[in-house]
Amino acid sequence: VQSGRLPVHVSTSLANPEKPNCGIPRNMTGMAAVMKKANYKTHLVGKWDAGMATPHHTPKGRGYDTSLHYFEHKNDYWTMKAAQTSCTNTWDLWDTDRPAYELAGSAYEEFLFRDRLLSIVEEHDATDPLM
Repeated sequence: VQSGRLPVHVSTSLANPEKPNCGIPRNMTGMAAVMKKANYKTHLVGKWDAGMATPHHTPKGRGYDTSLHYFEHKNDYWTMKAAQTSCTNTWDLWDTDRPAYELAGSAYEEFLFRDRLLSIVEEHDATDPLM
């Protein structure tokens, strides 16, 4: 969805997202970057799983104004720790470009996502396009 292409045309790697060749290659334009050019406000909530090897691979680097997300293929929805990585005890809940440590243990992760999404919609100026 992020690239507008079928996954097999983007990457055939199922490596963890911190690997340089995982996710959407930097030479491909993502959906949020296109929408930003059309003056949309862009927000991402949920699983990213489209790369994190450099800041340019992250949601902010791909054109999202804000995000509440996790990078890895899966994580623990209560502890916010990555569940599929070679690193142990890796925190994997991010608020745009920083770890969201303050949300640790505050709620089940899906409820955090729901609440953030509702907040974005409720606080959004309806005269601006929203993605």
